[in-house]
Amino acid sequence: MPSPAVYSPPRTAATAATVALALGCAAQLFVLVADFHILAAADDRLALDDAGRLFDGALVLQNLVLTVVLVTFLTWFYRMRVNAEAINPQAHHQLQRWWSIGAWFVPVVCLWFPRQIAVDIWQAGVLPDRPGERAPQSFTLLNFGWVVFLAGIGIGEVGVMDYDQAHYPDSFQEAAQWMITGETLLLAGLVCAILLVHKMTEMQEQYVAARAARAYGVHVGEVQG
Repeated sequence: MPSPAVYSPPRTAATAATVALALGCAAQLFVLVADFHILAAADDRLALDDAGRLFDGALVLQNLVLTVVLVTFLTWFYRMRVNAEAINPQAHHQLQRWWSIGAWFVPVVCLWFPRQIAVDIWQAGVLPDRPGERAPQSFTLLNFGWVVFLAGIGIGEVGVMDYDQAHYPDSFQEAAQWMITGETLLLAGLVCAILLVHKMTEMQEQYVAARAARAYGVHVGEVQG
């Protein structure tokens, strides 16, 4: 059996993840610039070679930054999952807490397990209304971010494969267009991730503050302050 869940303030992990995600956005913009250089240079072999070197360098930087993003985001995500179990033991979690890390690396289930865990964390941090019932939640931001993230990865991979096999100007242009689409979607996914980190962390902190306020008979603002 897993050890009992213990609450740990998620703000530091959230800040680290947010900074890393912001750097990830910057890296995505650099890759997009390189993609547009390839698109513009498709008819000029010498310019295309220069654009290719810029693109290769951008990919190296992107991979380095996304490694940092992965480590910091998963640290925050796991912390949030453990906290969700600690602050609201009655909440339903469809997956054990280790899946909050493992789910991202297991083929097939990585397409929906992380989203399900995020939904469970979100619901565990929802404050009940006066009758004690939780209002229906909207997961529009989570769903949109997850869809564009997956689409960005898939379309980007198609573009990179086409680029590696391209020999003629039109094939380079087509590959660049696929890559631009994929990187733009992935950028949107990273922006959504920043918003989700902020939203879910704030929800969890407010839940803990409200519970402490009820326990000690003080105003929520005093607990948060």
